[in-house]
Amino acid sequence: MIKSPHVIGLRKYYKTHTYFYLFTELCNGGDLSLLKKSRPSGRLSEPECRIIMKKLVSGLRDLYEFDIVHRDLKLANILLHFPDHSGLGSSD
Repeated sequence: MIKSPHVIGLRKYYKTHTYFYLFTELCNGGDLSLLKKSRPSGRLSEPECRIIMKKLVSGLRDLYEFDIVHRDLKLANILLHFPDHSGLGSSD
């Protein structure tokens, strides 16, 4: 339902007696916890944080417009996607 560049899209889903299978859009950058772990200091630069926070807040705002609340917001659930494959260096 939600068409947002900052919210991952659900393509298909299947349900069995015991499991749900969700097929979503591809995010080529892993998640925020992996990005943090990949840094020797475990920290992101201020410009990187600005980019991520801007997109995160935009995505949460888009969810809010549909009365959706994300109840499990943590680093591992923030998926990253870099359309130009160049990483965080691009601005948006």
